[in-house]
Amino acid sequence: MSFGKPQRAIFTSMLATTLSVVTSIPLYQRLVEDQNPPEAVSDLEFGRHGYLLQLPGGSCIGWTRYELTYDGAYSFLTDTSLRYSLEEEETVVQVAAGAAFNSLNQLSGSYVKVTVKGNEYRLKTEGVTDIRVTLRGEIEGRPLRLAYALQGPVEIYESSEGSFLIRSEHFPALDQIATKVQAATPFQPANLFETTKVDFYEKDELSTACQNSGETALQLDGVYKLVKQFSGTFLKGL
Repeated sequence: MSFGKPQRAIFTSMLATTLSVVTSIPLYQRLVEDQNPPEAVSDLEFGRHGYLLQLPGGSCIGWTRYELTYDGAYSFLTDTSLRYSLEEEETVVQVAAGAAFNSLNQLSGSYVKVTVKGNEYRLKTEGVTDIRVTLRGEIEGRPLRLAYALQGPVEIYESSEGSFLIRSEHFPALDQIATKVQAATPFQPANLFETTKVDFYEKDELSTACQNSGETALQLDGVYKLVKQFSGTFLKGL
């Protein structure tokens, strides 16, 4: 069975982006842990950290890394490389992202750049209390342009020594949306692969370790069929 070209392009772009962004920061299994404030998400450790993305059997489908530093203000950088397969065609998606915080530990700007099959998608945020979000890209030769606003501020704070959380009083609303997505979506990225922390950070070391673990691709044919089947259920539930 062959999928339509436009639908296939949209699927590979959006799903690969979703998987990559999810793995860019090793998150808790749930969006919000009970012991954390209800407005807090994401657990980050200070310094540099590298991870391999592996299937349950140990084969490697990619890697991710991030760096959280402080030089008068916090900054965050991350990048991910993920190999996936759809209709027997293997593709590598690359994601790079960064975030800058001001002296009050408030997010002042961020970006996410996704590169897949020669196409590039850029998401950018600007502002502190009124956050402007823009998305730019191209699908099948057609420009993708989105712009919307979020209420800030988004803050980073140290929850324990060397461990940081990102919080906003508006995150509970996002949690409600995430709950609907989880209820309607027939797959969860956490069920598709695992993140394994390693004691090195450089790209060449991560790539070599992935190859030595038995490099393979994440199979997405079954996921795509399920997404098509259940997409209507999700849209009706919103």
